[in-house]
Amino acid sequence: MASEHLLSSLAAYAAVVGIPFALLALALTEPGRAAARNARTTLRPSEGKCEMRLWADLDPDDLHVCTSRWQANCHQKFHSRGPRCWERSLTMIINHWNPKALEQTVDKPKSLPLSKEFIHVDLKVVLAFVFMAAIKGASPPADDQTEIRRFRVCGAELDIQTIEPELVVLHVQGTLQTEFTKDYIDRLLRGYPPLLRDPENVSVFTAGDEARGGWVAALGLELDYDNDKTFLPVYSDHVRYKDRRGHLFWRSMDRVRFIITDIWAKVFAGDPKASKDIATTIRGLEYIYTHETESGVEQIFDVTMPSRPLTPEETTRIIRHFNGPPLIAGSQEQQFHAEWKNLLHYVLVAAVRGSVRCIAYFKNPGRELQNILPMEVLKSAKLYLRGC
Repeated sequence: MASEHLLSSLAAYAAVVGIPFALLALALTEPGRAAARNARTTLRPSEGKCEMRLWADLDPDDLHVCTSRWQANCHQKFHSRGPRCWERSLTMIINHWNPKALEQTVDKPKSLPLSKEFIHVDLKVVLAFVFMAAIKGASPPADDQTEIRRFRVCGAELDIQTIEPELVVLHVQGTLQTEFTKDYIDRLLRGYPPLLRDPENVSVFTAGDEARGGWVAALGLELDYDNDKTFLPVYSDHVRYKDRRGHLFWRSMDRVRFIITDIWAKVFAGDPKASKDIATTIRGLEYIYTHETESGVEQIFDVTMPSRPLTPEETTRIIRHFNGPPLIAGSQEQQFHAEWKNLLHYVLVAAVRGSVRCIAYFKNPGRELQNILPMEVLKSAKLYLRGC
């Protein structure tokens, strides 16, 4: 009897001792981890949620609104380590949200730890942050960075970690450098020329003008030109045009070249002096097209800008001309000659000088976001920001 009682006691003890080990083994299984996660989020619902900041929830106007009388409080705050450090970078730079958006949450992905905070964003928000945090005049990244995890983009920094094929966690750093509207960022991401000042109603007057030559000619007519105050430090080139880098530039620069060769050269064919200057202009434009550089153009193109300043109306007229059709009917050539002969040299200088300023900006690789960031990964995944 005693031995039976002892055996029974030992069996009960073994069962009791074995319970924690069984629970531990269960916790290490996928169902066990899911059950533990569900139990924790039941007790602490906020740990199972993430805030959201999506492009659709932004106000349609300015992406940034200063919240302090002192601009430095918005523009000069640097990264500070913390669990919500995005509040000193991305959501400080981009802060003009629809009030209802600030209340929205999404279920935290199961691959992310409950103990840490994350915020769900989309790709347009991230790219807008890059545009707004990139330092004017900064040199583009020297090397292709697509094989590493940390990406430096002219002052903006992104740490990109792929958790799953469709889940990417980012950590970002950067301070506000340039303010944009939501509409202008949308247009920049669709292939607008990467200009710091919105060209709408300046050189882009109607839909489609961004793909034409007017904005190139406008650059050529600027008297106090400064590259660092003209172009964005980086740009997005989604345009498909020929098989060469800088598609959106070549699309417009070719339009300028075709207008000179197919309109001006034909209309002024009977004028020896004008024909000589137009031929010089064409050689300069073709040199840029062939060699993809502005270096050496000055040895070919020697046409100078007339001393008389253009009136605002004349400037707009030239810009609109390069936004116009690349051909005219033969019956219009005589009238064209009469109406444009006094602006001939302004037009020729605008064509070459504008193309020179463009090629000088994009001739060296490294400014295209598609070549800096792993865009295909970012496009196909859900994006979450983490703290430090």
